[in-house]
Amino acid sequence: MDCQQAQSVIGSWIDREIEPGEGAALEAHLSTCASCHGIAEAIRAQDASLRRAFQPGRERASRLADRVVANLATAVPLPMTIERSRARNRAWSSWMLPLLTAAIGFLLAVFVLRPSKSTKVTVDEGGQPRNEVIDATPVAQLVMATGGVEFSVDRKGPWQPVPATHFACPSDAAIRTHENVKCELVTTDGCVLRMNGQTEITLRSPRTIELDRGQIWCRSPNDVLLEVRPSANSTRTDNDENREPTPVWCCTTTAPSSLLAAIERDGKVQVTAAGGEVSVATREARHQLKRNETATISGSRFETRPSDDSLLSTSWIQPLLIGKGHADAELSQRVDDLLAQIGRTKMSMLYEDQIRSLGEYCVLPLVRYVESPISLSEAGRRQNAMRIISDLAPPWAVGDLIELLRDSDAETRVLSASALQRLTGYTQGCPPEKWRAPAPESEQAFALWQRWWDENGQRFPSPVPQSPKPPPMMKARIPER
Repeated sequence: MDCQQAQSVIGSWIDREIEPGEGAALEAHLSTCASCHGIAEAIRAQDASLRRAFQPGRERASRLADRVVANLATAVPLPMTIERSRARNRAWSSWMLPLLTAAIGFLLAVFVLRPSKSTKVTVDEGGQPRNEVIDATPVAQLVMATGGVEFSVDRKGPWQPVPATHFACPSDAAIRTHENVKCELVTTDGCVLRMNGQTEITLRSPRTIELDRGQIWCRSPNDVLLEVRPSANSTRTDNDENREPTPVWCCTTTAPSSLLAAIERDGKVQVTAAGGEVSVATREARHQLKRNETATISGSRFETRPSDDSLLSTSWIQPLLIGKGHADAELSQRVDDLLAQIGRTKMSMLYEDQIRSLGEYCVLPLVRYVESPISLSEAGRRQNAMRIISDLAPPWAVGDLIELLRDSDAETRVLSASALQRLTGYTQGCPPEKWRAPAPESEQAFALWQRWWDENGQRFPSPVPQSPKPPPMMKARIPER
């Protein structure tokens, strides 16, 4: 079972509506695929959160239905003749029972399907306590964080630490990250939201995000319009005389676009179309940003320019991609995009540094690229990939490195042999430089490596048993009630 097949049946598996054989295949896949395992855990946690949100309504409806049935059962007075009893039973069967069923069904709909709400005591401007109704229906699930994340139900109450990635965020709740902490949330409409360090947002709905400070990256599914706008807390204060008025702006995006937005310390707003096009509306006009185009909004001024580089400006999301495992499709695409820029600009070293900062998590995408037929027509790019592989390959890459000893390119063979010597301490009688010789002269050494691998391969298990396939965009599933 591959990633696409697995993700199409995760919902049925969680609901226990899957065939035994298919369930076993899915469980085997989840045990080896970190990306799909993360998706399954996020959906399971979201399912549990929604069930908890609906539970109070279910219990109230059940108690009310029990009282209705009990009252109807005692509504006919005694004594009763046999004929009257038969007549009552016929009436019950013909119209009273269906009516009761409809009534109970209506009550269930009212109590169970309505949004879950709770109350909290607040103090008004006059200092008097009052009850405030809060919508507690989850709108987003925290799926990953690199450190401490806090939330506040309505900003008026205290900030509380988020206990774990199973946190389900209710509507109108505020979330903030600590310094150097990144996190990722997925809304119930399938929108992906990533927060950089020292960032604060308010989730008004699954499709509406208010940015108070910091930097966010977000993406939405094909059929969802995502809106990002400034928070009321990001407006100018009277004491902040040197700060320009925060501009009125609003960004909307649909897949396959992704958006990068930041509020800077001086109140300026930076919006980048990191992928696809993004619509930005200000008080004066609506603007359309093209891919890799950045807008700077300051007061009433709106200026656009080509992005400095969306790959470098989004480097802060890399720890989140690493957390999803070696087989993550977005991680592989990012490595490929960074590799494509090496040698093309004066910033080539920066792109290579970004790849190397991924450590062993960049190796699998690079190996798959070198093994692909398309790399044969891109000699420079292929050699850059092999240099990084030779330096960073971990022990689980030994099997792939042995296969690359048969490559038609001499430099690829040399770099593979160098990595094998570093990882195993062996050369099989053929030091790296000797692999520049034509294939016939290295056949014996390759045969020795194959024999060694047959005897020792089990010591170097691969993190991914098969080549990963890019998973489709998934819309978060809301359990049926």
